[in-house]
Amino acid sequence: LGEAWLELTADTPPELAEQFRVQVGGWGADFCRAYTRCGGQAVLLSQLGADPFGRKAAARLAADGVDCSRLCFTDASRTPVVFSGAGETLSYRARSSELCYAPEQLDTNAFRDAFALCFSSACLLDSPARLTHLKAIAAARTNGTFVCYAPRMAESAPYWPDAASLWETAHAFFPQADVLLLKSSDLFP
Repeated sequence: LGEAWLELTADTPPELAEQFRVQVGGWGADFCRAYTRCGGQAVLLSQLGADPFGRKAAARLAADGVDCSRLCFTDASRTPVVFSGAGETLSYRARSSELCYAPEQLDTNAFRDAFALCFSSACLLDSPARLTHLKAIAAARTNGTFVCYAPRMAESAPYWPDAASLWETAHAFFPQADVLLLKSSDLFP
């Protein structure tokens, strides 16, 4: 459960770039791809914009073996776009499609035969997506699905309005997980 976006990556800082490579980014998308490369079956639960970037991201993920059958698409918000290069990241994500992924859009049947639900802090902003995470966790618990939380606060920080709200929200979700995948940046501000 989490974010997917179209990432335009360069070898130089974005403002100096003449060319960008197109890839799909976002913790949810990256985790699903990594799991399928290891031989697992991953379903991405998220929402993309019903725009060319959303269709391109979904097609790339499907080509990488990620099950995109439960992805939602919306005309109300755009697919996020991130420009990156030389360690610099510029995000165009304000009220983007994955943050508008509402609880009523979540197909809780996804947890019927699922081994694990995995999520990070990037979509836990005060948004419909936070409520969707709570519903997903409850559905996972009902179905005996393992809950894994990788806060990834350093990676999520650029998408939050301030560090204090990220820290408070991310730590409030710690007790929701069966397993925490922690980095030192998740424990110390």
